[in-house]
Amino acid sequence: MSNIFIPVILGTNRQGRISEFVAKFVYEQVEKWNKVETELIDIRQLKIPIDDAGESIKDAEFSATCDKPEA
Repeated sequence: MSNIFIPVILGTNRQGRISEFVAKFVYEQVEKWNKVETELIDIRQLKIPIDDAGESIKDAEFSATCDKPEA
C-alpha cells in the first residue's frame, strides 16, 4: 500500500522532445521508492481537442489520476 502518489507528467507533445528521456528516468527512479505509487503520464497520449471548449475537453482518466486521494 502506498502512502503517496507522485505522477510524472511528460508535458509536451513536440516532435523530438528531449524531456521524454528525463521523464522516463524520473519515473523509473520514483518507481523504486517504497510506499510511493507513480504513473508516467504522456500528454501526447491524451485525446485533447485543440479548440477552446473549456470543461468539455477534460480527459476523464487524466483528471481521475490527478485526483487520487492520499492513503
